[in-house]
Order: sequence, then structure tokens, then C-alpha cells
Amino acid sequence: MEGWSIGRRWTWGAGRAAALGAVAGGLDALVRTLGARGLPDVVDDLVRGLVTVLVLALVGGLLGLLAGPVHTLRREAPGYRNVALQLGLAGGGLVAVELAPWIAALLGEGRTNAAVAMALVPVGGVATLTLNARFWLARRELGRSTMPFLPVALGAAVLCVGLAVLGGQTRDTGGSFALDGDPDVVVVSVDGLSVADGPLPAGGALAQLVATGTSFTQAVAPSADAVPSLAALWTGLHPLRHSALADDRALPAGLRTVVERLETEGYATAAFLSSAVATGVGLDQGFRVFDDAVAPAWARPPLVARVLGPWRVRRPALATVARFGQWLDGHAHLPFVAWVHLEQTADQGLPEVDAAVAQVLAALQRAEVLDRTLVVVVGTHGGQADAPRAGLGDALVHVPLVLRAPGRPRVPAVDVQVRLVDLPLTVLAWVGLDRNDEAEGIELLGFLDGRRDQGVWTPLVGRAGDGRFLLGLRQEEVKVVLDPALDDAEVYDLAEDPGEERNVAAQQAKALEQARSLLGPDLAALRRLEAQPALGPARLDVLRALGVMR
Repeated sequence: MEGWSIGRRWTWGAGRAAALGAVAGGLDALVRTLGARGLPDVVDDLVRGLVTVLVLALVGGLLGLLAGPVHTLRREAPGYRNVALQLGLAGGGLVAVELAPWIAALLGEGRTNAAVAMALVPVGGVATLTLNARFWLARRELGRSTMPFLPVALGAAVLCVGLAVLGGQTRDTGGSFALDGDPDVVVVSVDGLSVADGPLPAGGALAQLVATGTSFTQAVAPSADAVPSLAALWTGLHPLRHSALADDRALPAGLRTVVERLETEGYATAAFLSSAVATGVGLDQGFRVFDDAVAPAWARPPLVARVLGPWRVRRPALATVARFGQWLDGHAHLPFVAWVHLEQTADQGLPEVDAAVAQVLAALQRAEVLDRTLVVVVGTHGGQADAPRAGLGDALVHVPLVLRAPGRPRVPAVDVQVRLVDLPLTVLAWVGLDRNDEAEGIELLGFLDGRRDQGVWTPLVGRAGDGRFLLGLRQEEVKVVLDPALDDAEVYDLAEDPGEERNVAAQQAKALEQARSLLGPDLAALRRLEAQPALGPARLDVLRALGVMR
């Protein structure tokens, strides 16, 4: 190496840095695949692993080239020492690339000290790798036997990918401790599905479900955003209690969802999402399988995803349901709870959603579990899922809710007001577990057997067009909307004015006074929570790609 030109040392070191990147890629693929909760898929795991190896090999090689000037800056130093430093700098750079998202997240949370401490890790990596490379290269210079670095490095990378693929197929997907015969649950949630959309497609799956189940005609979502409504659906808490007030907020990990409770009871739990709106916001709590891979396998390695950005944030509804059917084939013999999340967008309208629901029902029928499964289809908010939404109009919060509960008395329609927060206790009642005292809701099965006939008023939370938060109250035929920032109020008589065109606050002073009294604690909670910071730029980029934010 001492007789080599500077150019030869430079390129030789860059080649070994590329091999070092390949090893890092293999280890990255192994760790991430073993920790993943997506549906096991040999092809996906293999493609993702190989792309990770290739990308980090390219990054390692590039970093090796960028570190090459050490050969010109340290001309007097032994050549092998310069190559060792070149490899150390490239390796430290690889560590920095891997840690960059974590450091950015810590800075976004205001944890500067932790971010600085993590930023020092690559410095230690440079020192460690340089010393090890110097020892190996010194032996090589003395003519002593050393391992053939390139074959060993590439072999290690391939081995890691192979272990990742194998480990992905042996992943525990839950359900092994549940009792045979426990009833199942399938929840199909649909962003952008509103009662205001009009009649269901005649002869379609949704119409069939209404004909064989119970339609709750006055179901209300707590928000016009997807994340607050979905969090309410799984926690049984209003957004002012679970604190995820909008799509740019996250559900705290400390709250226990109904899925977490069922998972501890041994249920197989799985979620299949058509949109990135529910990704990375805490809604995965309790799900052993959380299949939110809307992008193709080659675009999912972290570095590739960072470069591409949120360029693909949706997948077709039928592709999502196909993943559910694939999972169900291996879990139909176990008690399970499954969540299928769909969207009604400008490109994918109600007929596509209806066809997806038909496939869900067909999968359950094919697996011979339809008659032991509680099937819930519910809208999370009205308005197209790929359009900004402002206000608390009924077109946004009045959503369809249909329950099919085999073996229970069938009531064609329930015309009193119910809420999304009522679904967790309904699920617990269906599977025979005691209620969760933290949940705010009621169990809806009581409407089927005559134990309940009264509706429930509900607070609402939303945003005006400029982003300020609004607070509302809906009680079947009356809607009140408060604007705390402007100290303004609106009252609508939904029976006489379903389009909410006439504000009758001046004529309904008593009703407005009662609503302000009922919403007093909620107003205090809103003022406390609205000051909390939203999620970082990456989440905002996703919402812009979804079309929810401009």
C-alpha cells in the first residue's frame, strides 16, 4: 500500500467503505424486519432488504470518496493509516445517516441534550472503526493473514437479509392464547363517509349489511378529522380526553385501547390501512400486525423514504382488503379483532368502498366465521378524505354506523344519537369482557335487546378555515358551535334546518346558555390542549400529500 498512488488508495478505500455500507444495510434490514409489524411477506422482505443493502453500499462508497482527501492532507502519514482513517470517517458517516431521523425527532421535541448526546455517537464510531481498520491494515502491510474483507462483508450482508426474510416469516402474529369459540370482531372505518352522501348503492354490500344488521341513523363522529375520530373509536375517549385534537396530533402511548385489552386476552389483532393518515400517530397500539405499507417494498427502506418523501400515501381499497383476506386465511381458526381502514376520495368513491366491504364480507364467509363475527362499518368523518375540512357541519360529523351482530335480536334502525366513543364498550360487551371504566361511552348492543332506548349528547371539536379550534355540541336535533377565539356562538335546529343555513342563537338564548354550561369543562380542556405542539414537518408533509392540508 505504501507504493500505491494516492488515487489508488483513495478508490481502494472507497470500495471497502461501500462494502462496509453493505454490512450496515444488512444489519439495518435484519433489525427493522424483525421489529416490523406488517403482514409477513417473503417478496416484500427480500426486496426491502436487498434495496437497503444496495442503497447503504452506495452511501458508504460515496462517503468513502468524500473522505478521500485525507490522503492528500496527510501525505507524510503511512498509507495504511490514511486508508484506516478514510474507512473510519465513512463508517461514522453511515452511523450519522442512520441516527439523523432520531436526532431530528429529539430536537423537534425540545430534548436538546439528548439530541447532542446522540449526535456524538458517530464521533465514537469514527474512532472505533479507525482503530480497528488500522489494526487490520497493519497486519495486511506486514504480510500476515487477514480475512478477505470484500467477500466476508458481502456475505455478511446477504446473510443478514436472509435471516431477515426468515425471521419475518416466523413473526408471532398473536392469538395463540385465546379461548376457542371466543367471538370475533371486524371494524371497517371509512374516511370521507357521511350520511350527507345520500343513498347507498342499491344491491351493494353496504345496503346488504343494513338489511341484515342495525343502522344507527344518528351516529356522530367527534371531529371532522380522521385521527381524533379513530382515536375515539379505539379508546372510547373524546378527543378532549385522549388529546389527539387533529390530524397533526398523536394519540399518547399511555392510553389503553380496546385492542390492547383484547390482545392481552390472547386475541389475534391486525390492522390494514389504505391511507397514511393513521400511520405514526399512535393508532397502532395493541395491533400485532399493523399493515400500513401503502408504498411499494423498494421505496420503504428509511433512507429511500427520506429521499422520496411522502410521494405515495394511499393504496387502493381492494389491495388493502386483499391483505386482510391473506391474513384471515391464517387466523380464522383463532379469535381475532381486525381493523380495515378505507377512504372515500375524489378518485375512489362510494362504489369502490362498497366493493371493498363486499370483499371483507366474502372473506369472512369463505373462512366460515361470518356468523360469529361482529361486523362494524362506520364513517370517521364526512367530506372527501383528500380535501381540507373546516367547521363542524353535520355533513362532516353525521356519519353512517352499521352493526351486524349475529345471534342478537335485530333492530333494523336505531334513530337516537350515538357516538364513535361507544364502540369500544360495544366490542367488550360482544366478547363478554367487563367494561373499561376509563371509557366514556355506552355499549350499543343494549339497543338491540331493549335494555336501552335513550340517545346521548356529544361534544365536538374541530377547526375553522384558519386553523383555530372550535367546540361544539350535538344532541339529535340541536347543534351548537362555539368559537372560543372570537367569543362567538352558532345554534342550529337540525330538524327544521338540516343544511345549517340559519343561525338561531339569538332566538335560542336559553339553549345556548345550557350548552355553554355543559361545555364548560370541555372548553377548559380545549384551551389547555390547543397550546400543545403539533407533530413535526414530516407529518405535515404527509398531510399535504394526502390533500388534507395545503
